Amino acid sequence: MNLFNACPICGSDDLEGGPIDIEGNFAIQEMGCILCEATWMDFYRAEHREDIVRGEALTWRGILVNFAADLSERYETGVDVDSLVELYLDRLQVVEKRGDQA
Repeated sequence: MNLFNACPICGSDDLEGGPIDIEGNFAIQEMGCILCEATWMDFYRAEHREDIVRGEALTWRGILVNFAADLSERYETGVDVDSLVELYLDRLQVVEKRGDQA
């Protein structure tokens, strides 16, 4: 029996959990047993991370999409975000090519 999959009083696996409160690498969750109505707190600690994949937001395209969308919203320009991103990327390639020639 897994400690966190069963009621500590009656052993039932018919559990319900409240919201998880996370601070740093610790988490706390109020738990309850449907069968015997016992309640308790589960405490968790994160030990490591796995399967980390870089998100689109950290690529040049992702950064520019977020920037262009923010500008469009902030200044209510209604600019086509995709077109603006393509323009920025084209300019970035020109700058990078100039840097390679130096």
